[in-house]
Amino acid sequence: MPIQTQPAQSISTRFAPDTLKRLDEIAQNRQCSRSEVIKEAVEGYLNSMVWLENAVNQGLNDINAGHIVSNAEVKESVKRLGINVD
Repeated sequence: MPIQTQPAQSISTRFAPDTLKRLDEIAQNRQCSRSEVIKEAVEGYLNSMVWLENAVNQGLNDINAGHIVSNAEVKESVKRLGINVD
């Protein structure tokens, strides 16, 4: 868990009853608060979104730099591995 350099701020949001039930079940199983489950879930989601954005940008940079492989080349490489792609 990252070390916070600024005090945490509180927000308010609404959840469907089923979502709250699931949050409470997870919190109870982990012996932590509902807030901790939500905080960890949001942090994980944000980390995933940053990773995805970076991966997409890297892919676009590769395309713009001409680092591409044709579909035929990919199929041929896969066939050499003994996998039928037709």
